Amino acid sequence: MIIETWCRLRAGMTAFALLATMVAGSTSELRADEVRLKLHTYVPLSVPPMQHLLKPWADHLSQASGGKLKIDIYPLMQLGGRQPQLVDQVKDGVVDMVWTLLGATPGRFPRTEVFELPFTHRSTLATNLALRDMLPKELADDFKDYKILLLHVHAGNAIHMKDAAVERFDQFKLKKIRSPGQISTEMLEAIGATPIATTLTDVSSMMSRGVIDGALLPFDVLPSIKLNSLVRYHVLMAGDQRPTTAVFMLAMNKKSYESLSPDLQKLIDDSTGIEMSKKAAEVMDRFDQLGMKASKDGGATFITLSAEETAKVRQASESVVAAWAKKLDAAGGNAQQVLSRAQELGAKYSPKAGQ
Repeated sequence: MIIETWCRLRAGMTAFALLATMVAGSTSELRADEVRLKLHTYVPLSVPPMQHLLKPWADHLSQASGGKLKIDIYPLMQLGGRQPQLVDQVKDGVVDMVWTLLGATPGRFPRTEVFELPFTHRSTLATNLALRDMLPKELADDFKDYKILLLHVHAGNAIHMKDAAVERFDQFKLKKIRSPGQISTEMLEAIGATPIATTLTDVSSMMSRGVIDGALLPFDVLPSIKLNSLVRYHVLMAGDQRPTTAVFMLAMNKKSYESLSPDLQKLIDDSTGIEMSKKAAEVMDRFDQLGMKASKDGGATFITLSAEETAKVRQASESVVAAWAKKLDAAGGNAQQVLSRAQELGAKYSPKAGQ
C-alpha cells in the first residue's frame, strides 16, 4: 500500500515537472520573441512631451507589434548619470534610446544650434519641419553617431519678469535673468542683461528670494514650477516671435536599431515620420497656450515690445550669430549655408508664409 501510494505520488510529481517544463518552455519562447528597449530621460513622466508624445508612441509600438516591441521609459535619470551624459549613454549603447535637450551639451551639435540662435525660430511646426528636412544633409555631421528618430523644439522662450515692467531695450540692462542654455546666455549678455545659470527646479525659489529678476522660459513650464504666482510681467517680441527656443532629440543607439528585425525597424521608422514632428509641435504649442492662459487668469501683465524696440534686441543679438558662425566655420562647417537653409525653411513652413 505504501509502495503503491509512493508510485502514484512519484507519477504525479513527474507529470507536474513535465507540465512545468512545458510551461517554462512556452514562457521562454514568448520572452525570446519580445524585444525590450530602454529609453532614458532627465524629466519626469508627468511633463507634456512624456505624457502626450513619447508614452503614447511607446504604447503604439507595443500594440502595433503585437507585444513584440516594448519601450521601457526611465525618467529622472533613474539609470544613473547626469543629463549631459545622456548623449554618450545612447551613443555608447549603455541605453537604447534617450530623449534629451541638446543645449545640455553646448557645442556638441553645432550645426543644429542654428535653430537656437536669436530670431531663427519662426514657429514650433515650422522649426520641427525644417529640422526634419535638414537632418539628412546640413545637420548630418552632428548626428553621425546616432539613429535620430525625432528632432523638435518647444514653442519658444519669453522673458518673465518678477517686478520689472520692461518696455524698452535699455531696460534689460543689468537685469538678472535665468538662462536656459549657452546661446541664450550669449543673447542676454548682448542685450545688457546679466544671465544666471540655474536648474529649472530652482527658478521659483531664486526669484522669490530676489536672486534673479526674471527668467527666459517657454510658457508651458511655468505652472509646473509654480512661477505664475511670482511673475507680474511677461515680455514678448513684436510679430509674435520668441527670441530663442531649445532643440530636443529622441535618439537611438545604432546597434540597437540594427539588431532589430526588419519589420520592427520599419515599425519604428514609420512611427517617427513627419506626423510625429507635427504631433510634437501640437503638444508643445497646446501646453504653451495653457501656460499663457494660466498667467493671464492669474492677473499677470503681457508686454509686447514695439517693432522699434524689438529691432534693437535683434541688432544686439547679431553678435551671437556671428560668434556661432565663426566657431562652426573654424570647425570645418559652412555656417552661412546652414543659416540660410534654416531661414529659408522657416519661412517656407511658417503658418504666416504667403499671407
